[in-house]
Amino acid sequence: MMIRRRCTIPLCLLGLIVMLVLAGCGREQAEGVKSMEMPLAEESAQLQALNVKADELYKHAAAGQYLEARKALEEFGNLAASASYAGVTGIEGVDALTDAVVEAKRQFNAASLEPEKVVHAAARLKLAADALTHKKQPMWLHYYKVLSGDTARLEEAASKGNQAAAKAAFVALNGHYDAIRPSVWISRTPEEAERMDSLLAFFAKQVEPAAFQKEALEGGIRQWRETLSALFRKGDDQSVYLPIVEPDQPILWTLTIGLVIAGVLAFAGWRMIRVEREAVRPPRFRGMGGGN
Repeated sequence: MMIRRRCTIPLCLLGLIVMLVLAGCGREQAEGVKSMEMPLAEESAQLQALNVKADELYKHAAAGQYLEARKALEEFGNLAASASYAGVTGIEGVDALTDAVVEAKRQFNAASLEPEKVVHAAARLKLAADALTHKKQPMWLHYYKVLSGDTARLEEAASKGNQAAAKAAFVALNGHYDAIRPSVWISRTPEEAERMDSLLAFFAKQVEPAAFQKEALEGGIRQWRETLSALFRKGDDQSVYLPIVEPDQPILWTLTIGLVIAGVLAFAGWRMIRVEREAVRPPRFRGMGGGN
């Protein structure tokens, strides 16, 4: 019996250690979540305020209320400068947002204000702010159909060798893409955003009379279609761009692992107790039939 006690006590201690470790992990995770609640809530509130102000700016600009729009733009700029973007976008995304604010101020403060350019500048900020607060389904994704239509017209003009029509189609394409450019830099990788800008720069040269070449332009359009599809996560390759999803409740995973460990320990303890009993049992009770 003493042998059994010496073996089972360490098993009990080991089980206790496992439970304490699991309890410690759960407590640390709970405390970690609790400590992050305040800053995360504050950051979310900052970005939500930015989104609300962008919406206000766009509505004033679209209604021709430029005095109110300028005030909203100034407030938007202040909010953008003080907001935290950690975990939402990278340095390139923040730079793109800053550039969009600077461009909007330039348009609103122009000596000769152009309504279309003012509304366009406000729309860029509205879409950018939305991209910051809606990472999974930002509004700019709705531009895919518009850009696809522009691309089809550019492709048709290129196939016919019509330089004037190609240039007109490119101007429309570039204008529509410019509305979502800051949003793309916010939501996508710098490499993806840079690839789009590079192709547009290529088109800008190719549609000019001196550089117009049907074959070169058609080749660029094919690359553009593939890049555009990837940017909007279309096609069969979209899984390549999906992020790795972390477990929503890591504590449950920890408890599950703990239960498995506890089960293994319990089984091992049962096996050892059984062996011990056999070891101390009188010979006549070891399956010898009770004979002498």
